[in-house]
Amino acid sequence: MIAPALGWQSIIQQALVNLEQQQNKVRQSEAKMYVGMMNQAQRAAYADTNRFVSRIDRLQLGMKSETENYLYSIVLSNDNHFAQSIALAKIDGIRNYTGIVILAKTASGQSTTEHILCQSNEPSKKLPGKPTATNFTNIKCPPGYSLVP
Repeated sequence: MIAPALGWQSIIQQALVNLEQQQNKVRQSEAKMYVGMMNQAQRAAYADTNRFVSRIDRLQLGMKSETENYLYSIVLSNDNHFAQSIALAKIDGIRNYTGIVILAKTASGQSTTEHILCQSNEPSKKLPGKPTATNFTNIKCPPGYSLVP
């Protein structure tokens, strides 16, 4: 009788692990959606004012800077060439996200913006580093982050 009981315990334990993994995917989808919206709002703000926005409430998205799972913030470069939106995990087991909108030039020399969305390679509660770019183009995720397709 002991062997069947151990089999059920293993099945239940695996089911709980699977449930937690699914819950983490849902939590992370919040961050991906919010940071994606922040990227789009930064692009619109730059198109309207030739400046990036430094505060979430000024993006006019109606979103809060903190949810149950994440803290959201914006970092601007000193020269106003990029805006970095950050979703920093508040709980264990979920990844951080960062969005980067950078000022770029078209082939004809006109100003435009380019953007990317990145996720931490591992679950983390540490702030991401700064992105890199070559001549204000070719944006790359910060170290320890990968591009979200």
